[in-house]
Amino acid sequence: MDERYAQVKQEFHKIDRFNGDGYREFFLKYPFLSTNDIAQIVGRCAANIRKCKRLAGLGSKNPSKPPRHVPVPIIVDVPENWDTKEWLESTYEQYGCRTIARITGRPICTIYRKLKKYGIQLKDRNGYIIKNPCFSEEWIRNHYKDMEMSIAKCSRLAGVSKDTFTGWLNHFKFEVRGITYGPSVGEVDGV
Repeated sequence: MDERYAQVKQEFHKIDRFNGDGYREFFLKYPFLSTNDIAQIVGRCAANIRKCKRLAGLGSKNPSKPPRHVPVPIIVDVPENWDTKEWLESTYEQYGCRTIARITGRPICTIYRKLKKYGIQLKDRNGYIIKNPCFSEEWIRNHYKDMEMSIAKCSRLAGVSKDTFTGWLNHFKFEVRGITYGPSVGEVDGV
């Protein structure tokens, strides 16, 4: 460590921990050193140095709270008999499942079940309709369950990430298998 840095470290450690004026003099003497620089030199964490700056009255003020997001109310005419394929399909296309649940006063899982019941093609979390031909219970059962392929292999075949494929397994309520390892050393040797 440079001789000057050793001097900075020594000065910092001489300051009374509860003396804001001592810290104030120190920070004003070295205004060219950032909080992180001082933290590295004196061997403390940056949060501790920020606390010392606040004690000295030099800390940055807390940022003002950002304005709260107030959702714009969605005004949709909900018909008396809203449980129809036509209404659900057009409303789902425009607003999504969560909004339908909110405006009808039903749980989101109920709306989700009704969409499946009417065969309405579902969107993924980003609002895109899932068009991957492998996103079907039959394909997953065939490859993952019957052929006992791994998640990695199935996801490669489907052209999606392992996380996405695991999400598909959960979506269709397949049990996710644990990691299986090859035979242990003793089994290979015949012991």
